[in-house]
Amino acid sequence: MTVIFPGAEFTQQEVRGDEVVVFDATLAVADTSEVLFTVPVGKRLRSVAFTFRSTGNIAAFVSLTEGASATLADILVDRTNPSAAVDGLDLPEGDYEFIGGVGQQPRVRGFAVVGPALA
Repeated sequence: MTVIFPGAEFTQQEVRGDEVVVFDATLAVADTSEVLFTVPVGKRLRSVAFTFRSTGNIAAFVSLTEGASATLADILVDRTNPSAAVDGLDLPEGDYEFIGGVGQQPRVRGFAVVGPALA
């Protein structure tokens, strides 16, 4: 897995009939983990890029573990580290979640590249 901060360069996008899933989510309830994006049935997560879109001194944490609640130990995006991208993935279909810092409701935007399973 390659982690790229702060920009995004994708090596696999659109190579094997991959599709792009766009997301723009604001955490509805502070201190809970919520779905940020979903990889459709029969697809795999190839790459993901996200940008922190909140104002003020708050943070968001994005999980790249399918079906697991995000935690404060996951990938951080905040005002000082406003974007991140991860390439070279082959993660399963399902929901990928995010959470804010304690008592916070961040907004995160971005896209995920999904495609068929690798041979």
